[in-house]
Amino acid sequence: MEYRRTPYRRRGKLRRTRGTKKGDSASLGGVIIILLLIAAAVYLISASAAGTWLAKEVFAPLFASFGGKISPTDSPTYSGDSIFTLANSGSRTDITVELPAISCYALQMGVFSTQENASEIANTIKAQGAGGYVYNEGGMFRVLAMGYADETSAKSVRDRLRSTGNDCALHIIEADKRTFIVTTDSSSEQEAAVRAAFSAMYNAQKQLIDFAIAFDKENMTPTAAIDKVRDMKEELVRDFSILTEQTAANDTLNKIITCYNVFIDTLNELEQADGQTNTAYSSLIKYSQLKLAVEYSSLLKTL
Repeated sequence: MEYRRTPYRRRGKLRRTRGTKKGDSASLGGVIIILLLIAAAVYLISASAAGTWLAKEVFAPLFASFGGKISPTDSPTYSGDSIFTLANSGSRTDITVELPAISCYALQMGVFSTQENASEIANTIKAQGAGGYVYNEGGMFRVLAMGYADETSAKSVRDRLRSTGNDCALHIIEADKRTFIVTTDSSSEQEAAVRAAFSAMYNAQKQLIDFAIAFDKENMTPTAAIDKVRDMKEELVRDFSILTEQTAANDTLNKIITCYNVFIDTLNELEQADGQTNTAYSSLIKYSQLKLAVEYSSLLKTL
């Protein structure tokens, strides 16, 4: 089985931290060399090893909650006209709204040059309760097992796995925020509703990350989990409704609504998956969580 480890790094330029001296550039150069050497490494991971760490780490996640909050990075503000208008009265105002940035830290089981090889490992780890999401990124197929909302939690799990002889890597699903102008009535209620709508998908995928942890930790049954999924979906529908009601032919808004429909379809699948074993449902939650993180990040990158 082929596997390529990719070094963990954030997108964008490296910045010198406050108080860094010029002499530190040599150390920085050393770090870059190490990262390049790691990127060149090729190693194998066996299916049996996958089953071992999944039973210990994915079934019983180490973290019940996540303390870190994502701070969106700067990105260009939408400079065109308002993407849609909600104003019905003579009192109108333009407000700036944003689709928040995303950073999902995923445990990666392998990177393959063919989908067939990736799917074989994905199916193996799905049977153990992991997500087994195959992410096609630039023609390389990444097999992802689980996503975390903060880097510290993901690294802790990765390091625990490595300490027991089970290798994995981190892959970050990320994209910068996008900001837009919306014309509304001069109404605080309407403005609040618009802002909630633009944050709704980000909040939904974040809730699903937390829910994937809670399902295993609290030994939920699929029946109990489905009630919580239904609540998530109803919250998403409610918060997003002000956007789905728009009929203007706007390419940007249409892309946002298309992504929202993927979210709804995915939550519907979770809601209708009663009758599965705990292991199968646990895998489906993790798969769905990773899928929505990828869909949302892809949306941000296309706007």
